[in-house]
Amino acid sequence: MEHLVDGRTAPQPIADIFAGEQQRISTLKVNAHQLIPLEREVSVITDERASRRIVEKHFDMLVGGTVHNMRGLLTPIRHNVEELSALAKSGAIDKRKLGQHARAIVTRLADLEQFLDDMRAYAQPIPTQRRRERLIDLVREAADAARAYFEALGHDAAAIELRFRVPESLSVEVARHQVLSVFTNLLRNAFEAFRPIQDETGPFWIAVSATLDIDQVHILIEDNGVGFGEDDLRQIREFIPGNKTMKHDGTGFGLPTARRYIEGHGGSLDIDSQIQAGTRVRIVLPI
Repeated sequence: MEHLVDGRTAPQPIADIFAGEQQRISTLKVNAHQLIPLEREVSVITDERASRRIVEKHFDMLVGGTVHNMRGLLTPIRHNVEELSALAKSGAIDKRKLGQHARAIVTRLADLEQFLDDMRAYAQPIPTQRRRERLIDLVREAADAARAYFEALGHDAAAIELRFRVPESLSVEVARHQVLSVFTNLLRNAFEAFRPIQDETGPFWIAVSATLDIDQVHILIEDNGVGFGEDDLRQIREFIPGNKTMKHDGTGFGLPTARRYIEGHGGSLDIDSQIQAGTRVRIVLPI
């Protein structure tokens, strides 16, 4: 309150000024405190919108890649069916051409079936049940399956040396089927890295090693095959299912599925490669 001294307004006492400032500060604190939930709400909305944009982008890429790959498989089938239809209308029976078109259709249908199987594998939920498995047993079983697949394609797997440096006592708690499929897929990729250079002089090798680091196991799968160029590697590291490179076969679901399975176990998967030098895949799993 102001005071009159000799007809003039006296300065407000210091105590009153201090009390007033204290009140204003308290009011500002209350208002700021009331703004915190609003700030958090705005932040959540912003994060949700950003997350939605990321999801939508990946969904668009997945759908676009899937449609592109399906057309790539169906177009040759349609072509061969049209050729067979033309042969039937002409009345001319050419067994060589009939066999050629029929084999092409069977091959493309097998590719289509593999593509659908890979899509289903990627979409499978991560099992919550785990059991302890010896890591070396998983690696050996996966290597046998990958070698058999490579030989079934008509390639010589005997020329490729397999090197295992995995402690016999090392074990991991995993969903067996999914982790086994990860190792099998990665080792199949490693074998196929030698297809373009099998006529060259080796040595050719695939190595699997594992080391324990407190509560994690670090697994390294590497080969000295053809490797990837920088452009292909950049595209592969996006781990978008169905997004395959121009220079390599496959459905484009193998590595994204492997990474998804490993991350579902609380681990991580990364890949590095250099053309004409080979490829390295690093996996980290909790024990």
